[in-house]
Amino acid sequence: MDYLIEEVLQQQSKEVQDFLLKTSVLGRLTAPLCDALNGRTDSHDMLLNLERANLFIVPLDESREWYRYEHLFAELLCHQLEIASGTRAVTGLHQQASQWYQDNGFLDDAINHALAARDWERAMSLIYDVSERQKKTGEMATLLNWLQVVPIEVLKNHPQIYLNYGVALLFTNQLDAAEAVLKYLEPVASEDAAMLGKITACQAIIASFRRDMPRTVELSKKALQLLSPADLDIRSSLILNLAKIQWDRGLFKEAEPLFREAYEIGRQIGNHWIAQIALAYLSGITKIRGRLHQAAELCQQAIGLAEQSPAAAVPHFFLSDILYEWNDLEAAAFHLEKALELNRLLGNTEVEEIVCFILMRTRLAQGDEAGALEAMEKIDQLVTADNSPVARARQAGYHLQLALAQNDLAQAVPWGNRVSEYGNAVPFYSRPLLMPLLIAQGQKTAVPEQIRAFYESVQAEYLSSEWQYWLITARIYQALSAPTPEEALTFLAEALKLAQPEGYIRIFIDEGGLLAPLLRKALSQGITPEYTGKLLTIIEAEKRRKGTLPPQTSGILSEREIEVLHLLAAGSSNRQIAQKLIVSLSTAKTHVHNILEKLNAKNRTQAIALGRELKLL
Repeated sequence: MDYLIEEVLQQQSKEVQDFLLKTSVLGRLTAPLCDALNGRTDSHDMLLNLERANLFIVPLDESREWYRYEHLFAELLCHQLEIASGTRAVTGLHQQASQWYQDNGFLDDAINHALAARDWERAMSLIYDVSERQKKTGEMATLLNWLQVVPIEVLKNHPQIYLNYGVALLFTNQLDAAEAVLKYLEPVASEDAAMLGKITACQAIIASFRRDMPRTVELSKKALQLLSPADLDIRSSLILNLAKIQWDRGLFKEAEPLFREAYEIGRQIGNHWIAQIALAYLSGITKIRGRLHQAAELCQQAIGLAEQSPAAAVPHFFLSDILYEWNDLEAAAFHLEKALELNRLLGNTEVEEIVCFILMRTRLAQGDEAGALEAMEKIDQLVTADNSPVARARQAGYHLQLALAQNDLAQAVPWGNRVSEYGNAVPFYSRPLLMPLLIAQGQKTAVPEQIRAFYESVQAEYLSSEWQYWLITARIYQALSAPTPEEALTFLAEALKLAQPEGYIRIFIDEGGLLAPLLRKALSQGITPEYTGKLLTIIEAEKRRKGTLPPQTSGILSEREIEVLHLLAAGSSNRQIAQKLIVSLSTAKTHVHNILEKLNAKNRTQAIALGRELKLL
């Protein structure tokens, strides 16, 4: 700091020093804004001169329209400004900046400067203007960050904004704090049916988050009676909430029309938050029906509604789960990182927890055990902060899956006991994990009973061709627990034939250690030979990577390249490969080039022949 003051700041002319100090309150600078703060007309030239002089200023675009100061230099300038001019002058500069940003349509910046000036009434007015937009896009974390700066007494004087504060707390999983806000507002809104309807709707959503189903239904009905038919925003939120309750219980047929209704209303009123989340869950139901490609298309459609909306975090992680199933681990990881990035604005800890769970599985499949443990550690931190029975139940399921994937029976057994103890608080997708645990323990005879118990806990009809994902899962576990080799092969053959059209992979690979002998037997009997061979190739490649299988060749292909090799063997062109793998044409060409290079093949025909010799096909 001393160096910057003596050797940089004090070496400038008084005019430059004055410019630097007055503009130091700005997070980013542009000439018209600097003119407004300095009462000048030549700020554009001044900014260019500062950049040429290397005075710790960074251009933010190629046209040199926006700049910012280096953070340490900005901190120094702000400190010197307060010493030289006093707090009142600093406040005035923030107010001027807020007004300029508002006049020029940059409302978020206008709010930030109003808050920095502690001009609460101005901040409240601006926040009221943008809060509806933020609720529609899901920017709850931003809204919450603003409102937490404002004194609570000021918030209470603005009931509508205080309600928005409660909504932001609710959707960032701070349920006790949200409940306190709603409790304060109830008597305030006693004569306002519309606001009372919104308060009741929020209470219904809190009840659903706490898995209090009777209270959720009671409050939802009450809220719908109080709300105006035109209040579609909050009505669609209630419908979405009721749909998620049915989803959590595994009642997908009941959830599906509710998600569809929420999506249609959300799309109609431009509420990306509602529309994207509803469509993402519809893709989840489509996946459970076994239609992976259609589910992926729904996710892409949801993301396309408003790609940069924080609510897009939800379809991104649903899509990553499908890509994981297809063993496209690189693409799955990309969408998970995107989901985490967007969720920083969404601020939803449950979304972050689920994303970390899928990331944990993906890292394990990639052979990155350290990355998997890091993701699991983050889940533990989130659950510790939440500490609700529902969160702890989910955590038990995550740990059980991790222990099973690591073949760590000593850890799997106690986590399996916890899953059993938590009962229906455990999400439906974690309950089948007890089946591979029983198989790993050698208790195969108990597996059929567990399969029956699982389907009774959702709906017995799901063990049918309509719900192919569950049916494939059940057939795999039935194959692994069958009393005779013949019965095992019958169950596995059905699973393979159901799974092949949509390209299921991880559903088999994740049971690879136990399933490989059966897959080899299926291959020897000509059961879906190309598909079964591909699954075995991936299982062996993963074993090889883990060091449990000797390498067959120093030029071994990656899992993605093996997938491309199978498509080459099936006669696919580069363009067809790109379409099937949902990648660009140039990426498909690169994969083909790498295969030829690694196998030292001159052309595709030779690569396919070498692939067969090396048992990669």
